[in-house]
Amino acid sequence: MTDADDVVATWERAIDLLRRTNDEKPEKDELSQLRDLSMGMGLEIVLTGEMPQDDEMSYLVVTAIRECVTNAVSYAEAKHLNVRMENAHDGMTLVTIENDGKPPAHDVVEGGGLSMLRRRIEYAGGSMKVVSSPVFRLIVSLPEE
Repeated sequence: MTDADDVVATWERAIDLLRRTNDEKPEKDELSQLRDLSMGMGLEIVLTGEMPQDDEMSYLVVTAIRECVTNAVSYAEAKHLNVRMENAHDGMTLVTIENDGKPPAHDVVEGGGLSMLRRRIEYAGGSMKVVSSPVFRLIVSLPEE
């Protein structure tokens, strides 16, 4: 096995772990665990703003970040995942997630992970938008409570 094969195998194990845990309820420090795992794959999660105080909304943000980590590593070969959280004036928290990797070659079509995320967010009273160009961007709006 070459060094490249070792790196690919490590990434595949990490991505598999991310996919398997996507449906599990997070622990309080899951964001820290996700950051550590991402760093092991060469991806730094850069957070701006504060996580929602509501546990359910915080869980949805972590779930969105996890899905974006998986896609940033799998498709974009990104080094940074930028997560910006801001309180909107309408009682909503706006979360924007982008990566610095290769832009999508085509419009992103929601598959299993993004579709499931959309259902969870909409069920909680939020909304989700996927932008493919000029960079991948996931925009999530969640009620603060």
